Amino acid sequence: LELVAREEAPAVLERAALAAAERVGAERVAGMLAERYRGGDHVAALAALVALIDHNDTVPLPAGVPAGSLHLGLMRRRWAAREASIRRQAMRAATGGALLFLWGAALPLWNSLRPGYVEEFRAANFVNLFGLSLAGATVLLVYGLVQGFLTGGLVGMADTFWRGGLQRSMRLTLGALSGLVLSLIIVVFAAAQASNPTAPDWMLVPIGLSYGLLVGAALSWVIPSLGTRRPARQQWRRIGRASVLAALASVAYVLLLYPGLETVTLVNRVPLGLMIVVFIGLPFVDRTRGHRSNLPER
Repeated sequence: LELVAREEAPAVLERAALAAAERVGAERVAGMLAERYRGGDHVAALAALVALIDHNDTVPLPAGVPAGSLHLGLMRRRWAAREASIRRQAMRAATGGALLFLWGAALPLWNSLRPGYVEEFRAANFVNLFGLSLAGATVLLVYGLVQGFLTGGLVGMADTFWRGGLQRSMRLTLGALSGLVLSLIIVVFAAAQASNPTAPDWMLVPIGLSYGLLVGAALSWVIPSLGTRRPARQQWRRIGRASVLAALASVAYVLLLYPGLETVTLVNRVPLGLMIVVFIGLPFVDRTRGHRSNLPER
């Protein structure tokens, strides 16, 4: 407690505050640090308060200390501690997303199973099936990398910056926002006439946004806690539930944007929605018995 009251070195004060909190209670130590802050010792006292609140989420914010400064310091501290884990998680999800190139390459072959597709293709296109496969693989490779990286990174940030019920809400919110990448692709392809929705033009943006948000929300379910993988059975159950949401969203998207072409479009869009979820969730399947973690123990 003497160090808490007098120490000026921020690093030493942080350790002293954490040690004192275990003995006399975090709330009492927070009050002492707040008193030092109000007395003009802003740098050291604020750093120690941030460390104390980071380790004790139930500590109330002390009076006289700007809440904005505390929250900003807390976010900086948590980012510094878990930045490497967030990047690993983003890269792992991007690796899974990159596998979408397989569907892009196989899509012309898949479509050729539909009667009349080959004749329609020859009449409407100037490239061969190989060129179409290469283009599809390239587009979905780029999309999968970006989608996986954003989803893994944003959900990892939710695990880093928030706790408790708010953490779960932010995982879903940030995951849903990552799906706006898919919304952007839908709008751009429609504007470039690479896809031809039959619904009125005004419906494209709201339906595209809603579809992307739903797929992003589904993806947040298959990203486990930061730095971990889920046991195989548990992760595949998550992937299954998320796939149902992605499939239902895909069906609604097709029915609303492609009236009159539902049968032709469903056979492309629904499998794509499923594969986005499966491929991005696949790298987080833990095939061992344990529950691995990349995070340092606290």
